[in-house]
Amino acid sequence: MAMVDLESDVAIVAGAVIAGLVGLLAARYERRLVRRERHLEEHKENLGVVAQSLQDLLLRLWPPLSNPENFQPSEGFTPDLKAMWDGYSITDYRRIIGQEHGYQVLFIDDTLFRDIARHFPGLHDQLAAVDGRARTEGPKLNGLMYGLLDAIFAGLRTRTIPPLYPGSEPFNTSMLAAVTFHLLVGTDTKEWASRYSQLKASPALAEVEGVVKQLKQSFGYHIDETVAARNRVLGEVQNCLNAIADIRHRQGLRGRCAYL
Repeated sequence: MAMVDLESDVAIVAGAVIAGLVGLLAARYERRLVRRERHLEEHKENLGVVAQSLQDLLLRLWPPLSNPENFQPSEGFTPDLKAMWDGYSITDYRRIIGQEHGYQVLFIDDTLFRDIARHFPGLHDQLAAVDGRARTEGPKLNGLMYGLLDAIFAGLRTRTIPPLYPGSEPFNTSMLAAVTFHLLVGTDTKEWASRYSQLKASPALAEVEGVVKQLKQSFGYHIDETVAARNRVLGEVQNCLNAIADIRHRQGLRGRCAYL
């Protein structure tokens, strides 16, 4: 009888120990899940700012993207491309948002940005490639674009072209240069629908089409190189944006790091 009681006590103690251990492990696992979920949310928030930096990069690479409908190139204008791109980094992005009481500065958290390599290695490699390519391809693409605009303005100056709508110089020539540019580089007409409709209904149409044909013949290689460089570089940035959008819809965090 005593032996049975002893065995029963041992079983009770063992059961309590096991239950306690299971509870401890479950609590640790739950805390770890909470930490992983919180860490994923930190990454999602930071990647949102990275995405804003990439959107800013798109506009820096191809300024007409900011507002194709109201693109107004200036004759003879070319910024200092070396100064514009030297030392460029995605992580340098800053944006100030005004609030009711003061302001907020949005910036990329460097620690979380470095941690991308542990959890999202594919995105890390894409961002590193875009960061480096921006410094080399950015000034090249900008130079091609401004060179094309110079050729457009020169071509327009060889003709007497009616204004798209009443206005004064240099506004009229700027508008004509913008529509000529869009036609040459293949900007989707939906992106500048109002101005395209004005052009189609304007007596300037025949002359603008003449400049387009003239430049395609005399400057075709430069135009093709500009479009190819734009599509290649902007495509790589867009791939990063797509990857970030995918990650920000995920429910789980892969990989381990020192913050979990």
